[in-house]
Amino acid sequence: TIKPNTPIMSVTGERILDSVERLRSLRAQYAGASGNLSPDHPDILKMKQEIKALEKETGQAPEIEEVSKQLIDAKASLATASKRLGSEHPDVVQARRTIEALEQEVRRLGPAATRKPMLRPENPAYINLQAQLNAATSSLDALRSSRKAVKERLMDYAARLERTPEMEPDYLFLTRDRDTSGQKYQDIRSRLLEARVSEGLEVQRKGERFSLIDPPSLPEKPDKPNRSAIMLLGFILALAGGIGSGAAAEALDHSIRSPKQIAQLTHLLPLAVIPFMPNEQDLSRAVRRRLLLKGAGVGAFMAIFVLLHVFVMPLDVLWFAALRRMGID
Repeated sequence: TIKPNTPIMSVTGERILDSVERLRSLRAQYAGASGNLSPDHPDILKMKQEIKALEKETGQAPEIEEVSKQLIDAKASLATASKRLGSEHPDVVQARRTIEALEQEVRRLGPAATRKPMLRPENPAYINLQAQLNAATSSLDALRSSRKAVKERLMDYAARLERTPEMEPDYLFLTRDRDTSGQKYQDIRSRLLEARVSEGLEVQRKGERFSLIDPPSLPEKPDKPNRSAIMLLGFILALAGGIGSGAAAEALDHSIRSPKQIAQLTHLLPLAVIPFMPNEQDLSRAVRRRLLLKGAGVGAFMAIFVLLHVFVMPLDVLWFAALRRMGID
């Protein structure tokens, strides 16, 4: 067991004393010698001088704690000696005198002698262990505080996780709002850049001068398309297209329609020819074909009149012009 007041010993077994400890030792010796010697004894006077010198050197005044400690030790020694040697033994009597001297010293130092002295440890090993214990206690308190803070943070995170489904719609709304705001910002930024470019161009063109070299002239007569040439060209192209399509159809048609074609192909004369005998379907088909041709002719004439009215000259004007040329008013 490491005690706080264990003295420091050298290798040879002697106790190592510094100025403070020498002062304490002299005070203890002075307290013990005061019970046996008179105040004018040379040893007492010498101890007083040494105590005063050490007090000046260390800057320490007489401590009530040290005297109280010595008083407690003396009382403990007296109790042990009384049991072992008896109350009339010289050592016991000497211890009583020492206790009386220490009590007088305590009363002289002040009224604080009645309280329990605060003893300071002197053993280095005890002091080291006490420092380690204090450090461990501080670390333990810090770890406890950290654990408490971590628990509070865990509870906070758990509460946030529980509130996540409730906050998700608001988060999505804020995200959409942010995207919309970002698009608006980009649009406004692009417009701002365009405006700055336009402003720069306007500033650069402030010094330019425009002069009219050749003013525009009005036409001498109204311009219109040559409808007669267009009609003639359309008629020629239509006629050529009709003839060409008929020739192409005839060239592509390889069917045999007469005995001459058979003789030309086989170089033999046919023995007999079966005439075409139309039935009711053929007759109705021929009637429909004639009606279709008549309708096509009427439609063509009407189309010609419409084209003349739209592109060449209105029909009423054309009628009056024809009557005027024929001399009919």
